Amino acid sequence: MFLDRDGVLNRNVLDPTTGEYGAPLAAKDFELAPGALAALLALRRAGFDLFLVSNQPNYAKGKSSLEELAAIHLRLEEELARTGIEFAAFYYCRHHPQGVVSGYSGACECRKPSPYFLLQARDSFALEMAECWMVGDRATDIECGRAAGVRTIRVADDHPSVKLRAAGEIRAEFEARDLAHATEIILGVAASTSASVSDSLPVVAILAGGLATRLGALAASLPKSLLPVGGEPFIAHQLRGLAQQGFRNAVVCAGHLGTMIEDFVGDGSAFGCRVRYSFDGDRPLGTGGALRRALPLLGDGFLVLYGDSYLREPFWPVWRSFADSGKAALMTVFRNEDRWGRSNVEFSHGEVLRYDKTARTPAMRHIDYGLGCIRGEALAAWAAEGERFDLADFYRDLLERGELAGFEVSGRFYEIGSPEGLAETDALLGGGLPGKRGDAG
Repeated sequence: MFLDRDGVLNRNVLDPTTGEYGAPLAAKDFELAPGALAALLALRRAGFDLFLVSNQPNYAKGKSSLEELAAIHLRLEEELARTGIEFAAFYYCRHHPQGVVSGYSGACECRKPSPYFLLQARDSFALEMAECWMVGDRATDIECGRAAGVRTIRVADDHPSVKLRAAGEIRAEFEARDLAHATEIILGVAASTSASVSDSLPVVAILAGGLATRLGALAASLPKSLLPVGGEPFIAHQLRGLAQQGFRNAVVCAGHLGTMIEDFVGDGSAFGCRVRYSFDGDRPLGTGGALRRALPLLGDGFLVLYGDSYLREPFWPVWRSFADSGKAALMTVFRNEDRWGRSNVEFSHGEVLRYDKTARTPAMRHIDYGLGCIRGEALAAWAAEGERFDLADFYRDLLERGELAGFEVSGRFYEIGSPEGLAETDALLGGGLPGKRGDAG
């Protein structure tokens, strides 16, 4: 487990000379981030070796002495020692390209985004990089991890002044609120990708039968799932994402131009999945009807994913919550506040109170995230095979009967169902979302 330091393990602090937040300049300013020690303990108990990899250029910039930097590191080690947490190694780059101290200024081979320290750890500790993670709060951390061949999580900035991101930066596989949340993601992915768990994970139904009317001519001759996004058909991103999380069985519920999806995806082996198909037939069945027809392929319980959604939240915690709920279905929700489409869910204290795509109320601050869980017997009892209906109708009926569980996710969704959403998702997967970030620490 490779971890950045400032903004991940400890809080960023205000530099009074620049008005920016970054690494502490003195030991007295060092403060661990909330939940950091508990997260590190959980990672160690799960068998992860811990490695710190951090750019620390303040001596090179003339802002701090080497003695002060050593004192800051000692504060970290003291905090770790109190709870018995051991790191396998600490790697610091002290250089900076615009440094003012001789011997520490100019280009170097160890400063992130270079993967120098990660590769050094690989060779020194015989690490399998495909099983490793890089957790950081800056684009340089993610670039470093990707270059070394490890999985990546970016944690949210711990101060509003450093929220914006640079244009064209590489995106992490997952995003987290903080190290504690990142640890939940890592342990969930590790659990779902273990051989024993992965074999028992449910089928994921992908609803890919929509007519794409909002896209007009863009989807006149292609189903949405095959629209080019980030340089390849969209469904390729969905399937690879499922396989990376251990969900390796998918059923594509297809309608409009659906045979083209089958021609491209085939049996799914190129994407690490086993893919089967269920077709609407002579007339569209709607999202609910398509799932009802596919039930013989879906099993007793399954996940359902909209065919135009790109979701970055881990699926394993969602499935586990559904299994624990004992209810007929589960809807994931995101606190949207009308930012990405109109919010359509009232959600409070872990429960869905109201869901309606048309009769919206001011209390609707959440939105259907695009991922659900359903028990096959409940869907089979609700409608006959071949009946046309919308999945939203099924959810609303379950809600009235107290049979719809809720699960709130923290990260936003991306979609390709509208021209604006398609452009944004293409920019995301192509690495081109706009913004601005400061110097990485």
